[in-house]
Amino acid sequence: MTGFPARSRRRRRLAAIGAVGGFAPLVVVALLVLDHRHPVDLSRAQMLGSVLHDRHGQPLRYRLAADDRLRLPVAVDAVDPLFLHMLVAYEDKRFHRHTGVDPLATLRALGQWIRHGRVVSGASTLTMQTARLLETRPSTLGGKLTEMGRALQLERALSKQEILSLYLRLAPYGGNVEGISAASQRWFGHGPEQLTPAEAALLVALPQSPTRLRPDRHPQAALEARAKVLRRVWPRLAEQAVLSSEDLRLALSEPLSKAVADSLPVLAPHLADRLLATGKASKINSCLDASLQARVRDIARAAVRQVHPRANVAVLVVDNDSAQVHAYLGGTHYFSALRAGQVDLTQATRSPGSTLKPFIYGLAFDRGLAAPATRVMDRPTRFGKYAPANFEQRYYGALELADALRLSLNVPAVALLDALGPTRFTMALEAQGVPLALPSLDRPGLAIALGGAGTTLESLVRLYRGLADDGETRPLQLLCDDDKAGEAQRSGALPLLQARARWQLQRILRTATAPGARGVAARARTAFKTGTSYGHRDAWAIGFDARWTVGVWVGRPDGTPLSGIYGHGVAAPILFDIFDALPAAEESSPAPPPAGALAGFDGQRLPPMLKFLGDDDGVGDGPRVLFPLPDTNILLGKMPLRLESTGGEPPFTWLVDGAPMAPTPWPSQQWQPSGPGFFQLTVVDARGRADRVNVQLSQTVAPSAGRLRSVLKPRGREEGDAPAAGQGHR
Repeated sequence: MTGFPARSRRRRRLAAIGAVGGFAPLVVVALLVLDHRHPVDLSRAQMLGSVLHDRHGQPLRYRLAADDRLRLPVAVDAVDPLFLHMLVAYEDKRFHRHTGVDPLATLRALGQWIRHGRVVSGASTLTMQTARLLETRPSTLGGKLTEMGRALQLERALSKQEILSLYLRLAPYGGNVEGISAASQRWFGHGPEQLTPAEAALLVALPQSPTRLRPDRHPQAALEARAKVLRRVWPRLAEQAVLSSEDLRLALSEPLSKAVADSLPVLAPHLADRLLATGKASKINSCLDASLQARVRDIARAAVRQVHPRANVAVLVVDNDSAQVHAYLGGTHYFSALRAGQVDLTQATRSPGSTLKPFIYGLAFDRGLAAPATRVMDRPTRFGKYAPANFEQRYYGALELADALRLSLNVPAVALLDALGPTRFTMALEAQGVPLALPSLDRPGLAIALGGAGTTLESLVRLYRGLADDGETRPLQLLCDDDKAGEAQRSGALPLLQARARWQLQRILRTATAPGARGVAARARTAFKTGTSYGHRDAWAIGFDARWTVGVWVGRPDGTPLSGIYGHGVAAPILFDIFDALPAAEESSPAPPPAGALAGFDGQRLPPMLKFLGDDDGVGDGPRVLFPLPDTNILLGKMPLRLESTGGEPPFTWLVDGAPMAPTPWPSQQWQPSGPGFFQLTVVDARGRADRVNVQLSQTVAPSAGRLRSVLKPRGREEGDAPAAGQGHR
């Protein structure tokens, strides 16, 4: 009696199979009709993510498909043949012979089901699995029959190669990872082109149960599944001379740690967002160099930790000849909300500080308004209602424009822009595709010289790359197609600056003082300019050598001031660290200066109209004491007193009650008073012209004869205050 129920169930299963067999002709007709009216939906396979590659084909960043799956295109011939052999041997030995449904496997599975009353082995072919991946259905008899019908449809519509490609694209590999391309990168840190036998076996096993077999969460289960695949396929692959016994032994002993790398790269995420956002291409080849990108990121991260918890750094590295971008850092910490990490700061409009000054000088040189040796008076000057001030209220009197640019003085830059015309300057930049964002609808003003307009890091790098190379400010090249890689994409447009002005600016900027202890060696190959915007919101450093142009921005993405950050002190060290990491430019003889370029540095050879900028010849006025003011009472402190003058001709000699101090080329001098009392301070220039003031130094502030003032610091802004709006500095 105990065997009766089993025999009864077996009879019912045989009856069901017979009924299905009797309707087989009708099923075939129905399938043909359904195939015509309801073709297989391939839309899921066409819903792809995308990947940004560097110039060498290395992945930099992946972007998910619209359904939040990491699913990438893959070609069968781009997958290691070992994996394909294993997959077919394990999943579907007769894949290349059946028409979507394997009759032998189906009969075997039915016989086991009848005998044991449960599923012992499946009969799903790779084509049926592909159909299930395209359209998920419940694992019921009806669902299985539909799956078989869809498999037959796929075989009618597609080649075996195309069906296999769909499977390789859609197979699940744990989490949101689908397809062998994403899986190989996720678990092994490389593509599927070359796989070890152990790696291939794990990728064959994972789709069987992607959650239960995830190697990062269930390593023992993954090891066992991998070993099962290896042992099952080895006899067949050994016959085909694909896998030897030694290969099997090594694969079984290979540690799983290699397969838990979690190594999806996150290099250049801002550029990936910029290029992959359209979704029009699943694979994009950028001009970036992955190893350089990583070094630049690490340098910037190390530096920003010393600045502020909310600060960030943006960097661009560009090849001068081709304008190709080799490193693109939109920010240091992409996933940091504190640093607004997902904002692409290479595209953010910010105040450029003093970084536009070289182009004011260059355009003035080009238009015959001035030359590097032209002298200018650096002293407090008012241009209508605008009164720019130098950083720290320090003025140098009469000096050459080359020195004024090297020192990044504000008053000479504004005087030069006044002669050139701010509208003409902004229009020249706009004609080169680098428009400035003006703060209002008014006409451009003189404050542009000191950062009173907005621009981006990318725009500044375009300008400086042109200054380093051919003068064209053509767009930076982000994409490198195989047929265009390394090609210089020149526009043929008129350059912003002619060759003579470019050479003169290069010579001046190469002699700027490098940060820290880098000294002459660093200056010899790198020309650079720094800038700091109003309120210390932006610190800039842009530099170039014979091969590279590098731009660095440091600040808070929200525009909040960062007390104490300066372009020269914060951004320039990053700039030079990056230059140290770059391949050096090839040694070559420097190009000879263009005609007339050297003459511009010789004041004796300049025509009279270029000897001095403006109506003042720079020597008509003698020196004038700026600080201390006459007849003032000054509180005596522990720090030396800074004496300031303007005008005159260096060197300058200061006298205290007739006793001279050491001459200085600068119009300022440090004086340590011996104690309180009344003093006469005199400044004498090289031509013997003098100015003097009488002051009183007291332990406490008290009225004095003459004008009654308490003066604790030099006239102008207090120490540590930001410069007036638009007054940038180094």
